[in-house]
Order: sequence, then C-alpha cells, then structure tokens
Amino acid sequence: MAHSIPEAMEAWIQQIGKREPFRKRVPIPKPDADGLLVKILAMGVCHSDCTIAAMDEPIPGMRMAFILGHEACGEIVQLGSNVKESEYAVGDKVAILIVPGCDNTTCPQCNRGLHAICRAPDSGNYGIGVSDGMFAEYIAIATRAA
Repeated sequence: MAHSIPEAMEAWIQQIGKREPFRKRVPIPKPDADGLLVKILAMGVCHSDCTIAAMDEPIPGMRMAFILGHEACGEIVQLGSNVKESEYAVGDKVAILIVPGCDNTTCPQCNRGLHAICRAPDSGNYGIGVSDGMFAEYIAIATRAA
C-alpha cells in the first residue's frame, strides 16, 4: 500500500530555556541512505521530556532547539536507497529505539552490546537533544533504531 508523504508536518519543538514546547510546521525529514521514514502511530510522554523542558542550559552535545519525544512506534512509509526490501518493507510496523548506538565495530560501547550508552554523534538520541524526536507526524531513523 503506497503512502502519500506530505512536504511538511506538525511537530512539538523544545527550546532549551523555555518551559513549554511549541507546535511548529516543519519539513518532513528525509531518511538517510541506510535509514527509514516512519509515520508515528503512537507516542508516549516520559518524565525525561518534562526534565528536558525544565532545563535552563543544554548539556554538552545537546542542541538548543529540537523536536521532543523519545517513546514511539509507527509504520515505515519510505526506505532509504541502501535499505534492502528483504530487511524492511513499506508498511512494516516498528518500535523505535531512543539510542540505537552507532553500531561501529570500533565503538567501545556498541562493540560490547551497550548501544544505549554509545556516545558517538550518530548514535541516535532521538528526541533528547541530539537528533529530532517523535512528537511529530514523521521521523527519519537509522535502520538499527527499528
């Protein structure tokens, strides 16, 4: 079943130093070659979201403004150009890992199966200040996050 992907979506943006996220229309993200575009079907609110909203200063590596939210599941609507259809297909339902890690064999955390504490810039960290999160209609994720 083909899914029509719009050009823009509604998202909840958290700006560090502000106490409440604000809704904004933003472009639909594009999946990387090894990634997926997921339409969010269900989203949870976590106490971490409240903690982030209450921050006055970002922690090192955190952006000043980003799409909040890190607990969601959805439906794959687009595959990156390098994703094999034998691994994922449009229409598959997926839960999304907040920190899937970089999965690099030289990474001391991912190398031992500790993806959730990976510190690499491309480790995911969806919705907690490094990569945009899931308080939106769509999210582009790495395949390892599905």
